[in-house]
Amino acid sequence: MLRHIILTCNLLLSLTQVVPGIVRINEDSVEFMDGTERKFAAIVFATGYKSSANDWLKDYKYALNEEGMPKNPFPAHFKGEKGLYCAGLSKRGLFGVARDAETIADDINKILSARNWKLYL
Repeated sequence: MLRHIILTCNLLLSLTQVVPGIVRINEDSVEFMDGTERKFAAIVFATGYKSSANDWLKDYKYALNEEGMPKNPFPAHFKGEKGLYCAGLSKRGLFGVARDAETIADDINKILSARNWKLYL
């Protein structure tokens, strides 16, 4: 599993891009402060060790409680409504973060695979 995580981290680092500030997140695209808009299949926000999502996420109540923690109980804590995922908020240490990230990646992969499969039908 450690090798898988290292390979995943290396892949993510190779794909990392710095983009302008976000103005709006739409269903499948993001509008930036420079006026550009780009489509994304998935968006990952890395907010640090303490959840501050309630400070900047307007409609957080569909995924998080008042303390910024996942509304859904463990083990379904990682998945909110509207495609919002929460990694590392289960208070299970670094192992919990790694497990959450792996579970989220698998879930996103299933969703994208199902969408692509429908395109071929």
